[in-house]
Amino acid sequence: MRLSKRILIFIIGFAVIFAAIQYVFLFRWAASEDSRTTDLQFEEMPDGAVDVLFFGTSETHQAIAPSIIFERSGITSYNMATSWGSATVVYHRLVYALKHQHPKVAVCDFRGLFDPVLYESDYIRAYENFTDRKVRKDMLDDACRDDKSLDRMEFYLPIHRYHSLWHDMTPANLLPRGYMNRDKLPPFLLGGYQAGKGYHGEPPLITPELWDDAGYSDPIAPVNAGYYTKFIDLCHENDITVVFIGYPFIYPPAYNTGIQDTRFNWLTSQGVFYYDLNNYDSVTELGIIPEEDYLDESHCSFSGAVKVSEAAADILSDPYYGLADHRNEPGYEVWEGLADRFRVFYSDEENHN
Repeated sequence: MRLSKRILIFIIGFAVIFAAIQYVFLFRWAASEDSRTTDLQFEEMPDGAVDVLFFGTSETHQAIAPSIIFERSGITSYNMATSWGSATVVYHRLVYALKHQHPKVAVCDFRGLFDPVLYESDYIRAYENFTDRKVRKDMLDDACRDDKSLDRMEFYLPIHRYHSLWHDMTPANLLPRGYMNRDKLPPFLLGGYQAGKGYHGEPPLITPELWDDAGYSDPIAPVNAGYYTKFIDLCHENDITVVFIGYPFIYPPAYNTGIQDTRFNWLTSQGVFYYDLNNYDSVTELGIIPEEDYLDESHCSFSGAVKVSEAAADILSDPYYGLADHRNEPGYEVWEGLADRFRVFYSDEENHN
């Protein structure tokens, strides 16, 4: 009897310790992008405070600074984009966001429309950062249904996935639930993250030839198209206007007629409003200087984000969208001066990493 009792105590103790270890390692990604911090900050915002939500990939994550958009237009927004940002994740981030805010417009870059690859690392990061358990479960169910190679145990038992973590553990891997890294990601960034400055490598010259046609066309990826359709339908069900903004790519050839035409036809047929800044005229009008405004061929630096965000503000200021200018409006005092804080934050070299 004593032996059985000891065995039972051991099993219970082991289970508690093992569960605690999974709890700790669930937040390893907080050491990098940490969308968990930005989501917790998003949840703190007053109901009805955000009129526009931005979704998509790292291009959107680094190109859109909501504080700059407010400074230029008085439109309130939040950046919900993440690195990679597959269509599956984008759809479930919309589901999550609508539990907290009721925007009038959703902007998405739809970058995965032609990408047939299903990124396990994107699912892992999203799973570990989602604060909503139901959304996290639903996303994993969809991911595992679409990609039969995924192992649920890799998600449920992160210690199994991070067997090498013992060699490079840092305090960032031991963050408690609810922790917000306000030093790295202060609330005035409003979900955006403009990391770094200066082009990595030899920047291209901005000439019309940079946008010569690449001369090929990729087919639409069925899985991603399905989730983008669900994204668009959910927006329309909630009276949310969907807008596509294509951000500049500065590599030769940066333009692909086949893809551009197919994307335009597919999105507009779904009722999406289409704006493409990826062309020579738009880039010159924005005053893009690659060595200052971009980190690489598609990711903005701090200064590039200011220019692209101002362009996004001008697009969204179209009276058709009915977005209010909240500058100097009672109840929106907290938004005033955020752009100045944004600029001061990125004037510190340490915040470019």
